[in-house]
Amino acid sequence: MDTFRPVAGGKHFRQTDQVSRVVTSNYFVAPTGLDGDARICEALVDPAGRLTEDRAFRDEHTGRRCVGFYRTSWPHGDTGKANPHGLLFAVADAHLR
Repeated sequence: MDTFRPVAGGKHFRQTDQVSRVVTSNYFVAPTGLDGDARICEALVDPAGRLTEDRAFRDEHTGRRCVGFYRTSWPHGDTGKANPHGLLFAVADAHLR
């Protein structure tokens, strides 16, 4: 869940209790022996708590909705496919000050 909002001026962030985005992954299905779907998708949360797919959250390589982890090249090098099994929204420490 994304719980960070920019403060006035937009240079810093603060934590809020008004969640507006949630990310999901369907990869980690170890007990079944199946590989799952190595994509991360994002949903928007409206004020009533209803979820809708964020159609703007797209893979920059394929253009498909959600971000696929079955690829050979990453920003840190050509390391092959990855398996998303833990999800975290992170805000750089410098933005929190």
